[in-house]
Amino acid sequence: MVVITNLFYELPFDPDLGPTIQHFLWGGNYINAFSLSRFFVLHFIGPFVVLLLTVIHILILHANSSSSPVVVESHLNAGFFRIT
Repeated sequence: MVVITNLFYELPFDPDLGPTIQHFLWGGNYINAFSLSRFFVLHFIGPFVVLLLTVIHILILHANSSSSPVVVESHLNAGFFRIT
């Protein structure tokens, strides 16, 4: 956890942005139980958020008639040729 949050400390462009993000992620000046529980919650909820956004994305695509059909039928008779 320390290695990943220290990467934010070295952000370019603004010398105050990196330490501010690191301080926010740690929940203070050092890592404690609150910051560990925060990371646990983020790692637990993260996959569900990604799944929800994926489902919303697919529903929006199908509601707006995406340009690619779900099933593509091809009449091309191309076989697989093994190269020796």
